[in-house]
Amino acid sequence: MADFSELNDYLSDVTTDVRREATITLCSNMAMVGDEQLQPDVERLLMSSTVGEAPAVLDDLTRLLFDHLYVMTLNMGIVWIDDISYDNLFEMADVLDGLLLIDDTEDTGEIKAILSKDQSNEEVLVDVLTYALNKDMLGVLDLLNHVDDGFIRGLETLTKNVSKENEIDTVAHKTGEYIKNRLTAAVTTMHQGLAYLYIMSGGALGVDVDSLLQLHEEELVSITDQRVLIEEIKGFLLASNVEDDKLYNEAVRLVNRWVNDDNVLLGSAKQLEVLKQ
Repeated sequence: MADFSELNDYLSDVTTDVRREATITLCSNMAMVGDEQLQPDVERLLMSSTVGEAPAVLDDLTRLLFDHLYVMTLNMGIVWIDDISYDNLFEMADVLDGLLLIDDTEDTGEIKAILSKDQSNEEVLVDVLTYALNKDMLGVLDLLNHVDDGFIRGLETLTKNVSKENEIDTVAHKTGEYIKNRLTAAVTTMHQGLAYLYIMSGGALGVDVDSLLQLHEEELVSITDQRVLIEEIKGFLLASNVEDDKLYNEAVRLVNRWVNDDNVLLGSAKQLEVLKQ
């Protein structure tokens, strides 16, 4: 799995938390899709930077991410307008984020409804993204030159491959209701720390748990009581896209990765017991 912790550390000192989190999320998403070259390219950029060059490095990073994302989306069949610029990076990032959510969904009823409308491929993409991200994506329409028919056929194939039984069984899971339900059940007993504040302040739910932990790595590694660290891991797990029956195994994996106190590790099973199904 790609590791952008070095980039996360660098950004924490030179930009806002919002920009840092958006950047790390984009990097994680591109790596997830299969961009194996992104991490080494980012690492080379950071190695060549020097103290005092932060604005220039941020510009170079934006250009690097833009170039990678432009090629990736072009390969998907999304063709941008000729004068699209690096300033549009995070609008393009929203497109990738939405497509990843769609790719993971088994509740395809809304997508079918969008595909049945008489509209252009570009309008289909914007409507699909609006559905997936639950926010207005109309501005992306002005950035699109065209969307290939092959992209639309891919969406059609997605809807055909999901059986009616799967649609019924997974609606609650894929719409995030299962995450909200387990958080509602756990909130009164949850450790009121970093993960709790993230959830209560409206942080995104259903995110990859490793990405969530990476985004908050600086705060997590500063926790001196590693029993508290385990509670934070549990909190972020509950907010992540990990399914209920996999929470315990994921917690064991993460605790073994993040906790280095042998005594705490020995006693961690009891702390994690609540996650067993």
